[in-house]
Amino acid sequence: MTKEERKEYNAIYFKNNFHKKEDYKIKAELSRKRIKSTIYIITNPAWGKFIKIGRAKDVKSRLASYQTSSPFRDYKLVFFMEVDDILDAERFIYNKYKMLNEWCCAEWKQVKKDLIKYNKKLSLTQVQ
Repeated sequence: MTKEERKEYNAIYFKNNFHKKEDYKIKAELSRKRIKSTIYIITNPAWGKFIKIGRAKDVKSRLASYQTSSPFRDYKLVFFMEVDDILDAERFIYNKYKMLNEWCCAEWKQVKKDLIKYNKKLSLTQVQ
């Protein structure tokens, strides 16, 4: 992206006014940067087989925020893993499983296996 395109992008971004087709291309190119973060799985016996899949920089803090809405404090963090590209990892899970917003009706152990496999595959492609 040229310096002129960046200037144009910044002007458009701050106006929050993406109308031209080219503007969307510029936005997509800049928003595609990798974001390192943690993906987690939280369960609650009250929700049965539904599990919460999300992302956070501080998963313990995120779990604590869920506990405040539960009188029994029964949310449980069953798995978390740091990934290099959180947006891609979320897209992978959302495409693989039927999601209801951030909730998923799946066995958390299977989702965990899929995330670990995905992360290993991503790490291998980065090295090559």
